[in-house]
Amino acid sequence: MKLIHFKKISKIIKFLFCVFLCFILLVSPIFVYSINISHVYLKDVTFFKKIYTDNLGYADNAG
Repeated sequence: MKLIHFKKISKIIKFLFCVFLCFILLVSPIFVYSINISHVYLKDVTFFKKIYTDNLGYADNAG
């Protein structure tokens, strides 16, 4: 009787482990993608800031 119970528990554990692995495989690309998006966004913001300040500097020099 105990052996059957143990088999049930091991099946449940295996199932949960598979679900966990699938969850990680699904979520990790989304997580990495969002990190890349935020990184690119920050790069763009700094790039636009640089253009903006360069233009202001140019205007100051012209003035």
